[in-house]
Amino acid sequence: MVHSAQHLEDLKELVKLASNPETLDTAKVKCISKYEGVFVNEKTLDCTRMAAAAAIDLVEGIVKGVSSKFNDLI
Repeated sequence: MVHSAQHLEDLKELVKLASNPETLDTAKVKCISKYEGVFVNEKTLDCTRMAAAAAIDLVEGIVKGVSSKFNDLI
């Protein structure tokens, strides 16, 4: 894993704040002050997990030499 446990906890907190309309502005301010060019909303954590899973699947496919429906694009 590249990110520290603290980074993931911070992200979870930001997502929780962003998921509530009453605390959305607080989440935006925390995010802007801590991470330049990063935006959060209620789907941020799900998207990060899907991106990580996709990267793992890609590497596994390359290592195993699994044929992909995208081979025609390469």
